Amino acid sequence: RCGVEDGRTLDMYPAVNLQWSAWESMYPGTLVVGQNTNIPRDYTRYPYGSYKDNRDLLFPQDNLDERRPMKEWVLGIPAQNGQGGIAFPFRELQTAGPGSLLVVESPSPVGDVVVFWDERAQGAMAFFPEADGQPLTLFQRNEYFMDEETGSTWNLSGQAVDGPMEGASLEPVPEAYPAFWFAWAAFHPDTDLWSNDGG
Repeated sequence: RCGVEDGRTLDMYPAVNLQWSAWESMYPGTLVVGQNTNIPRDYTRYPYGSYKDNRDLLFPQDNLDERRPMKEWVLGIPAQNGQGGIAFPFRELQTAGPGSLLVVESPSPVGDVVVFWDERAQGAMAFFPEADGQPLTLFQRNEYFMDEETGSTWNLSGQAVDGPMEGASLEPVPEAYPAFWFAWAAFHPDTDLWSNDGG
């Protein structure tokens, strides 16, 4: 808010939160920060105890938005002005489809998006539904994400892994990020909520 960079907006990059096994299957060459830090800490244990399951907050917050469970994970896409946006609750995504995968097409503050949900990965990612300049209609079939136009198969990270578009990538929505519901709602009041009943 002050100084030589006053008024500058930082570029956004997409963030994702996944089970390690899902990340490793998509990016098998991933390097992991080592545990040899000379600090007596067990990096194999969740450091916050029961925080993700209880109603305690590290920093007190007034006017909690009670539309969703306080510590439910959501994938959020903020509005350009910082007020509002849309949030995709993980529990809604999980119960919306018959299998472990789901594709949601939805308008958002940044335009039409498609959200891939993978229950086994416990992760959701948002993309613009086109690749190589071609608009795509994406859907879930059995254990795969596919597009109607070419019949190509896509993975959770938006990469075509089989079919005519193999090697192409969907552009991720850079503003999208996962968060606890209470945190998302605090930073983005008046946010819309996606639900599997169309509400």
